[in-house]
Amino acid sequence: MPHGDLLVGFARAAVTDEGLDPARRELRQAVGDQAFVEAAATVSAFEGLNRIADGTGIELDLGLDAASRGLRAQMGLAQFAGSANTPDRHGLPPTADDPAALFG
Repeated sequence: MPHGDLLVGFARAAVTDEGLDPARRELRQAVGDQAFVEAAATVSAFEGLNRIADGTGIELDLGLDAASRGLRAQMGLAQFAGSANTPDRHGLPPTADDPAALFG
C-alpha cells in the first residue's frame, strides 16, 4: 500500500498521542491535504467505535472469536485494554468450513 508505513505510524500516534505532530506533518506532506483529512477521519471513526464498544463492554460473538483468534494473537491485540471484554474461551471449536455453521 502506498505510504502504508506512514499511515500506520499516524494511526498509532493518533491513538497513543505519542509523536502525533511529526507523524501528522510527515503523512500530510507525503499524501496531500485531502488524503490526510481522509486518513484522520478514518482513524478517528475507528477510535470512536472502539471507545463505544469498550465503554459498553461489547464482546466478540463466538463465531468471530473463533474465526479471528489466530489473527488477534498474531497482531498482539490482547495487550489492549478492550480485549478484556472478550473472555478466553478454551475448548472453542475450530472455525467451520461453512461460515453459516458458525452461527448455528
